[in-house]
Amino acid sequence: MNMGDIYSSIRDLNLEPATMHFNETNLHSIIMQPANAWTNIAYVIIALYLYFRFRSQDKKSIIRLLPPIALLVGITSFIYHSQFYFVFQVMDLSSMFLLSSFMVTHALCRLIKFTTGYFYLLFAFFFIMSFALLILIQKQSGVFIFGIFLAMALI
Repeated sequence: MNMGDIYSSIRDLNLEPATMHFNETNLHSIIMQPANAWTNIAYVIIALYLYFRFRSQDKKSIIRLLPPIALLVGITSFIYHSQFYFVFQVMDLSSMFLLSSFMVTHALCRLIKFTTGYFYLLFAFFFIMSFALLILIQKQSGVFIFGIFLAMALI
């Protein structure tokens, strides 16, 4: 199966188009938003760097979650901007919410010094809360929610 066959198979699914729009115009090609799609390869490169950087950490170290999350952001965002369907938009937002939830939880963990068990509980809470807000607010709220979580992590 070549790329043309894959492209045709995806197009034949009659999926709902994405609801969030960016400055780049969608092209009628295999990669609909090339600039937005290809820049996500940076997340993949960063994920590989972080993997090799943190692989010597204790297996229970929460920082070891960061490389797979970064890899997931790179892959899902690339797919989303390549095809621009709603299902891929949700996958992209999910990975971004994982990243922002990790950042907020990690910052709180450094500030308050709670156990690993509480870290995972709080991490799951923030991730679920992100999705609940997305469902409640809808439209282009994903970027807004992600921004709020990034601001919380920075503060």
